[in-house]
Amino acid sequence: MLRARHIRYADLKPAPWKNGGGVTREIAIGPEGAGVGGEFLWRLSIAEVATSGPFSVFPGIDRTLTVLDGAGIKLDFAEGDDLVIDVKWRPASFDGGRACEGRLIGGPITDFNVMTRRPGVAHRVRFVKLSGETLTESLENEVTALLLLSGEVVVESGAVHTALAPLDTLLIEHAVGETGNWRIVCADEAAALLVEIDLSTVAPA
Repeated sequence: MLRARHIRYADLKPAPWKNGGGVTREIAIGPEGAGVGGEFLWRLSIAEVATSGPFSVFPGIDRTLTVLDGAGIKLDFAEGDDLVIDVKWRPASFDGGRACEGRLIGGPITDFNVMTRRPGVAHRVRFVKLSGETLTESLENEVTALLLLSGEVVVESGAVHTALAPLDTLLIEHAVGETGNWRIVCADEAAALLVEIDLSTVAPA
């Protein structure tokens, strides 16, 4: 059975980092109640990064980071290569198990973070821009989320009709093998991040 949740950014609780370098607001985690230090399968969060410093290492975790505000960040990995994430709203993926130093490019940033656990869980993050149109998509994955970046949209899935404000998230979950559709209705211009998480190899059918 489809389960839809409207998660308002204003309701998210900030959790300061132990090193004082930033604050994280967890949007959702699966399974519910799992801790970020435990065996979670997936996690969505928004972080405010105030200072440069080492990134937490998450062995077996794939990560996608998207800069929401600010000039960007450079990830210097211990192996010697690096990843520059300096384009607003453009997702960048990397192995969360690799040790790296995060170096702010031009001051503090706000970012959106998606994490999933290998080998059974996979994710994809896409930038979606709408201009006075309706986008209909099939719900092929067990977890689908839409994080609104700008503008206003109404998301429809079954009997659920939800109006999102910027940085609000609509999270839709369903069982393996269950299908459905959702419609994103935009009267003007809007931008969003669409997250699809595949749990089919770990969740019971």
